[in-house]
Amino acid sequence: GRSTVEPILVPTINYTPEADTWLGTVWARWTQAKRHALGFSDFSYFFMMLPLLFSHATTQRSGIQSLQAFWSMATYGVTLLIRLVNIHVIIGILSTYTLCTALLKMAMLVMFSQDRNVGFLFSRTSFCPQLLMVSSSICTFFVSLLFISVYSLVRDRVEGEPERYITSSLLHWARNAIAIVVCGPVYFLGLGICIWKAALNVAISRSFEYEVAPKPTAAMPAE
Repeated sequence: GRSTVEPILVPTINYTPEADTWLGTVWARWTQAKRHALGFSDFSYFFMMLPLLFSHATTQRSGIQSLQAFWSMATYGVTLLIRLVNIHVIIGILSTYTLCTALLKMAMLVMFSQDRNVGFLFSRTSFCPQLLMVSSSICTFFVSLLFISVYSLVRDRVEGEPERYITSSLLHWARNAIAIVVCGPVYFLGLGICIWKAALNVAISRSFEYEVAPKPTAAMPAE
């Protein structure tokens, strides 16, 4: 039968993975990232189902209506593919862009003759990573400000007694900015590794290990 899904907007908190120790929490986030990266397999599922749906549409009595429904579904599916590309492929490429570029440049310098002007090619295209870096920095700046603004609205409902630096929005933002600058590259590199790992699993494996990261548990009330 047909089914529809309607979102119900309710206030909630999406708890991040948390273990008993700091290293355990980092490992739990790694486990969660690997599970999220399995969304890469939706690419293969989408393209695997298209021929089956097309075959089903062409065998129906109302052939024209079925084909119209098929192409409408395929067109809508392209928008979902674009979303998957933005989530998985772009993150996987950007996080390893420098390494991939260095390997590509080295291979071209070794295999191409000097009259191909490999160095000139890379110098003329260097604006791309620079533009990405500037735009990413600007977006990160505004996202960090929005986080502080939203946090200040819900802090009293989700936190207990705030730490000293959190009472000042400026100090809180500065602490978060330093954490983003220091830990951000490592974080996105980890995401890229997870996505590359998921892509390789899709290519060479038919089954996946679905791991669930531990979540924080509520403290038991004292008797």
